[in-house]
Amino acid sequence: AHAQFEATNDLGYNAMFAHAMLVHQEEVVIDHANERPRGGKILCEYAGENITPDMHHGFRTLVGSYQAEEDGDAYISVLIYAASTRAGDGDTLEIHRGYGGLRAIVYRNS
Repeated sequence: AHAQFEATNDLGYNAMFAHAMLVHQEEVVIDHANERPRGGKILCEYAGENITPDMHHGFRTLVGSYQAEEDGDAYISVLIYAASTRAGDGDTLEIHRGYGGLRAIVYRNS
């Protein structure tokens, strides 16, 4: 699986830009909870760094692989999140549409 995405920091202060890529059996693994998803296997580790006002833009390219142990469907998700001790209500980093995506190649035994 390969994912790429970009964010812009127009906030005027440092903001952490973080991510992970997971494979899981349920369609929805996280719904704005304050905890990590349950039951997902990590394809690309949770990691992050600050996007400073001088940097302005940050992008990530994530790559991971997974060998399924059982038959059935699986979902791949990219979690992207941001945080700052200076953040106020409504402060956000913009994730740009059209500057990346998520692709996966699946090999099945026949």
